[in-house]
Amino acid sequence: MSDPFNVWEQLWEILADGILYQKRRELNLPDFVMSHEDLKESCLIEIDNYLRANGKSLEDYECMPKLKEQNNDDHPIS
Repeated sequence: MSDPFNVWEQLWEILADGILYQKRRELNLPDFVMSHEDLKESCLIEIDNYLRANGKSLEDYECMPKLKEQNNDDHPIS
């Protein structure tokens, strides 16, 4: 992928829709909402988890947004 940041900017909301849908089902709260900031962070966590499962991380892509300081091992792949 030659421009991961552009892909991120174009598609993060699609990934966020899936995360929000899953969260609503888990909580059994169909009207549950998350802020854009929290949704973006959740997307980045999910992407980082997938990358780590394949020997990479978001840190390997300087152009991508950075995760807030946290231990990503606490965030299982959903």
